[in-house]
Amino acid sequence: MFNKRGILGRIQEKAKVTFTGCWEIQPGRNSNGYPRFMFNGDAYQAHRFVWEICHGEIPEGLKVLHKCHNKLCVNPFHLNLGTDQDNSSDITIDKLEQKEKNIGEIKYSTEKIDE
Repeated sequence: MFNKRGILGRIQEKAKVTFTGCWEIQPGRNSNGYPRFMFNGDAYQAHRFVWEICHGEIPEGLKVLHKCHNKLCVNPFHLNLGTDQDNSSDITIDKLEQKEKNIGEIKYSTEKIDE
């Protein structure tokens, strides 16, 4: 058996913490760009490994999603469970919110020029 808290601490120590609170892991990546590493001779996707340490087994049919939309992030507070559809919906909403933000910035910039 292994010490879950100790493993999570080691992962956090090796992670680069971003200004958004993401814990970015820099080891090898799989073909989809997700960090992976070896533990006790087995290969793991880092975000899935962290989820299982903190919350237990991932139920069948669900995936570990990144609330922050950062594939490199393993911060357990940035992870949640969902379906592929949930992930697609989150990404679509995030893109729409970003577009609205950009439009707002353009309007603001134009108003400043007119003054």
